[in-house]
Amino acid sequence: MASKIYGDSDPILNGTLSGFLSADEVTATYSRTEGESVLNSPYTISAALSPIEVLSNYDVIYNTALFSINKKPASVTPVAATKVYGELDPAFSGALSGFLVADGITATYSRTSGESVTVVPYSINATLQPVNLLGNYDITYTLADFTITKAQLNASADNLSRMYGENNPTFTISYTGFKNGDNEGVLNPKPIASTVANQSSSVGPYEISLAGGGATNYSISTSNGILEITKAKLTVTADDKVIECCFTFPSLSSTITGFVNGDTEASLVTGGPSYYISGNFNWAGVYSIVPKNLRLSNSSNYEIEYKEGTLYVIPNRLTAKAIEPTLFVWKNYRTTLRALDTKLILNTRMKTMHPYIFKLGQTID
Repeated sequence: MASKIYGDSDPILNGTLSGFLSADEVTATYSRTEGESVLNSPYTISAALSPIEVLSNYDVIYNTALFSINKKPASVTPVAATKVYGELDPAFSGALSGFLVADGITATYSRTSGESVTVVPYSINATLQPVNLLGNYDITYTLADFTITKAQLNASADNLSRMYGENNPTFTISYTGFKNGDNEGVLNPKPIASTVANQSSSVGPYEISLAGGGATNYSISTSNGILEITKAKLTVTADDKVIECCFTFPSLSSTITGFVNGDTEASLVTGGPSYYISGNFNWAGVYSIVPKNLRLSNSSNYEIEYKEGTLYVIPNRLTAKAIEPTLFVWKNYRTTLRALDTKLILNTRMKTMHPYIFKLGQTID
């Protein structure tokens, strides 16, 4: 009996001759049936004798022997691989060893399914082709590890602003880096945004800090934001006034609104406002009272808005007509006067001016 490993050359076949005369010089040539498949093994070894002319002198018994082809050791070894969560799998590869080139054995590599970092590792395996030749090999299949690492997720506190004296707004966080359709729902716990600023904090920038946060498939990095506290608005509104022409100038005043955080006019205002009157108010007419220069003990938390008031200067010739909302006409000058609880005074020195009183809506010729 003889044998070989699949793919090797056949060994020299031999045998034993018995009963032949030495002088006849009978020799044997050994061969086997054709075939190179382990599946069809064993094959038959037989002998051909010569010289033929002497063989008739013998009653020759031809014995056969078996020829076996044994499986060839071979192996396939995938290469370990990795990827970041959410990315496509890389192209897998591996090494084939022991296979005959002529057989054209190829490997297709795949891994166990799954997309979680927590399953560590997944296995990479190989499928070989063509299947009909694999029976000639004693194949060792080796597995390799496939690892999924955490993706990078960036959490950034959004920049926000509010006015001095207001409550802090609700802090919000923006994320970049979610994969596979994920959203904030995969975070456990979620990052928490906070700041040292409170309702009474002064104007200025304050850091919004992020802390904490975790996710199975993500490594989380955080970026702080800024809470900008802006100035509150104080509104200084000059009070409307009525005077009689050429009489004592009135005491001007204002109404100030917008104080917050317990600030009051008494605690914050140190002077002002001052005023100026638009135009020559020695004549009857309507003028603007313009406030300015309000002084505060601490102006860093407020911006000041000034609103004008109205100064009504009425003629001073005495008449006992109570003023309702009226339209005054002096020559070609007309203006609408607000409702005032006072009396109309007509000036006898304004000889060229002829004041009249009309109800609002009345037609004036």
